[in-house]
Amino acid sequence: MGLFVYNCPSERMKVKQLERDNCVGKLLKEVKNLKDELKAKKRSIRECRNKELVEREALIELERLKLDEDKRMNYERNVLLMLASMEQIEKSQLNMLRLVEEEKKEREEILNKMHQVVKEMEAMQELSMVNEELQGKIQAMEEMNKQLKEKVEEFVEVETLHKGNHELQEARKELIEALKHTWSSTGRANIGIKEMGKIDEKPFLRACKQIYRPCKAQLQATTQCSLWQENLKDQDWYPFKTIFISDCEGNISKMEEVVDEEDEKLKILKEEWGCDVYMAVATALKELNEYNPTGRSVVPELWNFKEQRKATLKEVIIAYMVKNMATLKRKRGTEVYCQ
Repeated sequence: MGLFVYNCPSERMKVKQLERDNCVGKLLKEVKNLKDELKAKKRSIRECRNKELVEREALIELERLKLDEDKRMNYERNVLLMLASMEQIEKSQLNMLRLVEEEKKEREEILNKMHQVVKEMEAMQELSMVNEELQGKIQAMEEMNKQLKEKVEEFVEVETLHKGNHELQEARKELIEALKHTWSSTGRANIGIKEMGKIDEKPFLRACKQIYRPCKAQLQATTQCSLWQENLKDQDWYPFKTIFISDCEGNISKMEEVVDEEDEKLKILKEEWGCDVYMAVATALKELNEYNPTGRSVVPELWNFKEQRKATLKEVIIAYMVKNMATLKRKRGTEVYCQ
């Protein structure tokens, strides 16, 4: 029976077809295995590449951080050196002022001694004392004159050095001129430029919001604030009074000018607009009387808003450098993000 199947042509065809199908199946399986192996190799190569890229980026970031740290340390070192230099300058100025005061006292003592000698000489002349005694006094006076001359020369030298204080004032003016267009005067930062004598508009706005509709409150506040700013410029209006300040023993130590609360204009302002508006105008008046009593115009000043006082040159320089450093960091961060 088996021999018959083998010799049958149709059966032989089927056998050959099965053999071909088996070969094709094996080939397809090998092809599939090769494809799977190729995919695995590609995935392995891609993972290796990604890992190398990640490691390279981490290395670049580490180098960049190291460079930033070096820059920061150099910057802080420069800031510390500048601060030390500023402190040395301030100490030198204080020493100079102290020397000037000491020299002034010594000069006054010498002048007093000279006056005393002159009086003694006049008394000796009037009493017709012996010439020998008179010559001794004259010689003493000449010696004191010589000392006075030396002291005066030393005083002139110290006074020349004292001009450095004037140069510091000029430096403040230059800083104000350079920074007034870039630094805010709103007081949001600790150090900035304040316009001394300028009325704060916020109390006017709060008062107007209680009277007018919101759409008109801002306009009315600005109008009233501008009107009172013009009133402050009036040279004929002088709402100040002089008070005497006593020490702990009851002795009068100094006189001081303060805003006169009984001034008619100020009383009307307080009644119509309230205490906050009155205090804003009174504060501007005090600032004008201190900084520009003759011109009555707004004066820019370097200001420490945190402590409500004039800012020192050292504080301004530090604030300027810190602000620039922050700006530089923001720019660097933007550049890294864009890249």
